Amino acid sequence: MGLHHSHMRKLSLEERKRNITHSISPCRVIVSTRILHHFAEVNETSFVMLYSSFLSKLRLSFLLPFCLFAFLPFILYSQNVTIKKNANNDQLIWPLNPSQSIYVGEGTGNVGTGLFNTGIGAFALNLNTTGSSNTAIGNVALTKVTTGGLNTAVGVSAMYENLTGVENTAIGFSTLYNNKGKGRSTAIGYEAMYYANNATAAGSTFNTAVGYLSLYGSPSPANNTGIKNTAVGDQTMYNTTSGT
Repeated sequence: MGLHHSHMRKLSLEERKRNITHSISPCRVIVSTRILHHFAEVNETSFVMLYSSFLSKLRLSFLLPFCLFAFLPFILYSQNVTIKKNANNDQLIWPLNPSQSIYVGEGTGNVGTGLFNTGIGAFALNLNTTGSSNTAIGNVALTKVTTGGLNTAVGVSAMYENLTGVENTAIGFSTLYNNKGKGRSTAIGYEAMYYANNATAAGSTFNTAVGYLSLYGSPSPANNTGIKNTAVGDQTMYNTTSGT
């Protein structure tokens, strides 16, 4: 005990307990050398009691983050996630909305129209009215669709002109660009099926184009009337306009 300076006041047992308990928090545990130094003057039983209390609080502080993570989903279950409003004055992200649609980006679709739609990218699904189950990823992807549904467009300006066409898949820059009312087309690759028939009347083409500029077609979309064609490879069936 010779390390004590004569001018230092000895702490009572209650004061030492308060020093220990107050220095423990969920975020940090601080035990000063002064407090530990005064432990030497506490009898063995008291020291054990204080040390046990210290460990108990320490264990609780470590468990706190896990408790928060466990209950967080229940606390936030009914909360909407809002980041920013788009050009249609809708929230850009509404995971919990009546349409169960998600839109991210300026000018994306309206959450009050259509069901189960996903629009990611500036003006993706911008003009959609009642079209449902559409997925548009990329700037102006499926931007003009109104009532068409069950379409997947991935890539900048993929299926840009589509209005009422259904069950189409377009993956790549400007794929299936001119299609308006036809369905059951699959275009994968840079500008594949770019000049697809642009008639607004419903109908199925059953065309498949996989590859750079495959089934590109005539610059006059109305002339491209071929159905049930399959083109696989770079520029395959580039000039095909009709036939099966």
